[in-house]
Formats: sequence, structure tokens, C-alpha cells
Amino acid sequence: MRDITARAGHGRIVQFIETPSYRALADLEKSGQRIDFAFIDGWHTFDFTLVDFFFIDRILNVGGIVAFDDANWPAIRKVCRFVKTNLTYSVLGTDGSDGTSSLKRRVFQNTLRYTPRSKLLSGILRTEVVTPDESIGLAGNCIAFRKDACDSRRWDHFIDF
Repeated sequence: MRDITARAGHGRIVQFIETPSYRALADLEKSGQRIDFAFIDGWHTFDFTLVDFFFIDRILNVGGIVAFDDANWPAIRKVCRFVKTNLTYSVLGTDGSDGTSSLKRRVFQNTLRYTPRSKLLSGILRTEVVTPDESIGLAGNCIAFRKDACDSRRWDHFIDF
């Protein structure tokens, strides 16, 4: 399996590592590896996806791109919301498909928009209802982000996502 990239003719630009991502990415970060592109399509839970992104962020060059597949899954979308709202990443592009907007969500969003007590309601409703994914550029099954700068957050930084 290790020579699969060589047989495909990509041995000079692709390194295949047959190890769980949380171990492989930690080893790459420890070794000082730098990358320009990462594609996250692993275990589809919030914690595993966040750990993958955490290590990728540490080794991704400024200007580099990270893409999340299956970003319409709730756990992956939540990680994408964290990246967009808390870090210096910009949405580079999406595949344009979106199955996440429901009639109930649109009704809540319109209620918030036209209700004088919208600030009160926003304290009760989930963040993704108050600030819909589409309004921050997160629509689609695959979302690519560009790293715009190194992380310079304070130790106590937090923005709800």
C-alpha cells in the first residue's frame, strides 16, 4: 500500500501515511513538517474532525488551503463554523450544494430579522439559528478555507460558534 502514490505517478508530491490521522498529524507537527494543502475526510465526529484540523492548522502555511468534505454533516459543519468565526481563515469556495437549510430554520431566521426583541431571542436560540451558515459563507458539502494569518488569539479568546 505504501507505494500506491508512486504507482499513480504522484510519489514526488504526495506522501501516503498508513496511520490514524490523530497520530500521523501529531508526528508531522512534531517533526516540523509544513504543508500547503490538506483535505479532511476522516472520522465524522466533532472531536476527531477538530483534532485533525487542530494539527493541520499548526503545520499549514499562511496562504495554504484546508478543505472539509461532508461539511453538511452536523459535526463537520460545527468545526467549519469554529474555523470561520474564531480563526483567521476565509472561505475560499464551496461545492455549492446545501441540504442544511430547513423550513423551520428559515422561519426562525426571518422571525429574528423582523422581531424587535431579536437580541433577547438570540440569547435563547442556538448560534447557528441566529447566524445561519449561509450568512457566513458555509454552504455546501465540501468547503475550502484559506489560512490568512497565523493564530494570534489571546489565551482567553472565545466566540460562540
